[in-house]
Amino acid sequence: MRSVTELRRCTFSDREAGAWWRYVTLAVMMLITWWNPGISEAQYTYSQLTTTTGDGSASPSISADGTRIAFRSNRNLTGGNSDGNYEIFLWISGSGFTQITDTTGDSTYSYLSISADGTRIAFRSNRNLTGGNSDGNYEIFLWISGSGFTQITDTTGGENFTPFISADGTRIAFGSNRNLVTGGNLDGNPEIFLWTAGSGFTQVTATNGASTHYNPSINADGTRIAFYSTHDLTGSNLDHNSEIFLWTFGSGVIQITNTTEGGSDTPSISADGTRIAFVSTGNPVPGGNLDGNYEIFLWTASSGFTQVTATTEGYNWQPFISADGTRIAFGSNRNLTGSNPDGNWETFLWTAFFGFAQLTTTTAGVSSGQSLNTDGTKIAFVSTSNLTGGNPDGNPEIILASSPSVELAAVGSGPGPMLTNPVSVSYTLQGCNNKEIFLVVNAPAMGIPWSYLGASGWVSLPADLSTVTPYLGSGQADGTYSLYAGTAPAGTYELYLGCDYVMDGHLNIDTSAGLNLNGVYDYLSVTVQ
Repeated sequence: MRSVTELRRCTFSDREAGAWWRYVTLAVMMLITWWNPGISEAQYTYSQLTTTTGDGSASPSISADGTRIAFRSNRNLTGGNSDGNYEIFLWISGSGFTQITDTTGDSTYSYLSISADGTRIAFRSNRNLTGGNSDGNYEIFLWISGSGFTQITDTTGGENFTPFISADGTRIAFGSNRNLVTGGNLDGNPEIFLWTAGSGFTQVTATNGASTHYNPSINADGTRIAFYSTHDLTGSNLDHNSEIFLWTFGSGVIQITNTTEGGSDTPSISADGTRIAFVSTGNPVPGGNLDGNYEIFLWTASSGFTQVTATTEGYNWQPFISADGTRIAFGSNRNLTGSNPDGNWETFLWTAFFGFAQLTTTTAGVSSGQSLNTDGTKIAFVSTSNLTGGNPDGNPEIILASSPSVELAAVGSGPGPMLTNPVSVSYTLQGCNNKEIFLVVNAPAMGIPWSYLGASGWVSLPADLSTVTPYLGSGQADGTYSLYAGTAPAGTYELYLGCDYVMDGHLNIDTSAGLNLNGVYDYLSVTVQ
């Protein structure tokens, strides 16, 4: 079996039915309790952003809203790269490609990381982009839209690597074997550093000996950094196994995994820093990975470990967690859903409520290097497969997978969690314009237990759910719509609003466990006083 380091080199990668309906709907939604949209593979549509021949593109990093993707390519996407050098490009929805760098020679750009709004990109390069890297050393750079490049590190010899940018783009976690903080790394050991705009460098780890620290992942506000290390940073890693660690500003480092065999790598941290997805050949969940296979795990600060995949042989690799920590995109050559019997490298999405969705289904090529937007409704990745019919030559191309999304919002006159009349309710749709939109409620105070909105009003959910086609309508364009504004009767209610459900056009509801919708939806648990 290949080591974690060996496998890393094999990948691409360096969120009008009448007054009665409105009245009930209003009563149904005030206090928001978030369940994440359930996503089925049938609901993703693919856009092939690049179409090239010869070599190709890699390392996509997507913005929070999914409208901007940074990546590297040696193709001439804008007419400014006729020499076929590797350059950084930015794709913007609605306007196309912008070439960020323009260099000559044997240039390298890797480990791209984009800020939440897509206006800042951190990366590693050996080019002299600012006049401060004449020796061609590997340095960390920051590109800011409208102002250009800033060289973050300035070193001689050694290298700086794997930058990861915070949501606002003012902090960058990265690895380096240089002495960036005076006297802090005289032995040239690979250490984890944090750069903060306006104040400079913080050395997160300080070790000696043959230890390694790699693949930092920073949370939204830049106060937490997950990484893997073979050093004994806390006194609990005496065997120097590859373990996942978490650094928190003001409190230091804690060891997340503690295994004696195998190793853990490629951590990906949630926005609040309380969840970390990672790959491991160890056994973080006792008895869960006895064969030492490459599996995906999720660590949650409040509850510990969840083993996401459980397979034999093959690989599950490169997890990328959503901002809220409930979705993980990753690559795998295992048959996790029954749709990959040939063991091809495919892109998968795991959600906390619905398990696995296989986003690509191909017989040739590789899909890898996944990057999720904030709510997981858009996923950028690299693929050599012909997913759209536009890649018959099997070139590495940038793909954007998009899912519809819905969001409910409610406002009352009083402070939460008990909202006071009058109240207003609205919903926002994206990508649902050609899909049916459904509404299901549980409104016992109104005498309406678990019911769906049909063509003629509210209908109790029948025992045979295959006959149910609940809907608000179809063909609504992207935008925000008002459901109600007025006075609601006191009570507690539940509401599900969604679009593009599957299962032969019908809802999939398990009444013994409440609602289990196989579709894209938002859920509100409501109390109006």
